[in-house]
Amino acid sequence: MSNDFKSDIIDLFSYKMGGHVQKYCYGGDARPDGTTGSKLWHDFVTAHEHYYPIRDEIASVPMLLANLGRRYDNIIDFGIGDEAAIRSKMIPILRLQEKLKYFTAIDFSRKSLDDSLGILRREMPEININGIQGDFYHTHKVKGSNRLGLLFGPNISNQDMMVGEKLPYGTIVERLGILASTVRGDASGHLVVSIDKIPDLRKALKAYEHPYWNSMMTGLAYDIQSKLKPEGDFSPSLWHYEPVLDQDNHVVQHTLAPSLDQNFTIDDYEFDIKKGEQFVVLNSFKFPLDLFMGMLEDAELSNNRIIANSNDHPMVFVESAV
Repeated sequence: MSNDFKSDIIDLFSYKMGGHVQKYCYGGDARPDGTTGSKLWHDFVTAHEHYYPIRDEIASVPMLLANLGRRYDNIIDFGIGDEAAIRSKMIPILRLQEKLKYFTAIDFSRKSLDDSLGILRREMPEININGIQGDFYHTHKVKGSNRLGLLFGPNISNQDMMVGEKLPYGTIVERLGILASTVRGDASGHLVVSIDKIPDLRKALKAYEHPYWNSMMTGLAYDIQSKLKPEGDFSPSLWHYEPVLDQDNHVVQHTLAPSLDQNFTIDDYEFDIKKGEQFVVLNSFKFPLDLFMGMLEDAELSNNRIIANSNDHPMVFVESAV
């Protein structure tokens, strides 16, 4: 991971990419204060009453179950959830299936896989449970002949984009196609994706206003210090979290910004970064429904339909045949 991490951070500080480093915020490596990204994420979604995506997904589970097929032999989870998500969302979906043989989770975090798959192995010993540590936006080979892929979270909102750039429509379409390819394999199946359709980004921002979220974002600076050991005056304590609202492109951008000028090198790359420059750690897109349905069509997915939607909350589940 170190070479990928180094390359990603160099691209971040070189303004080549933004949002691509979000996967490192959820890792299990300890930081100087003893925290880990995975623990901060768990504490954040548990403690913050205004973080609605997971809570509202859980509220939609009965509607989702009423509209899902029941004869899949492999459920593929793109981005494994924590214990609450496993028990409230995944286990009910798995128990609904009449021919289930396999469960496959694909996630960047080894710790998240170990923790959540351990729960599933205890609760459902009758099925074959597998974990793949890696990027689910690469095609993976999985078992089964009738598969259901699930992208909850809503993970589809975490896409690459720098401040001031346009919505990466083509990239999202391509990645939907990659997910469909993993689900399809040499067989067939369906893909269910949850999206956040909240139109008011100021209201959406409240979901992230919490010290644990701030620590998840600024923790990246400490990871840079410990893993890459920049030479010069790089100081992880002098970086802060700074959100950016881009209504035209339907996104809340979560950036890191230095509180003071910093000049440092990583290998042969020299960076002269000024106070207030913004580097995007993570993007949270809030998709209008018609926009997202168009993306599914452009990804050449078929029979696209909304299978869970409520006026009471902004989370929507959309199913496509692959």
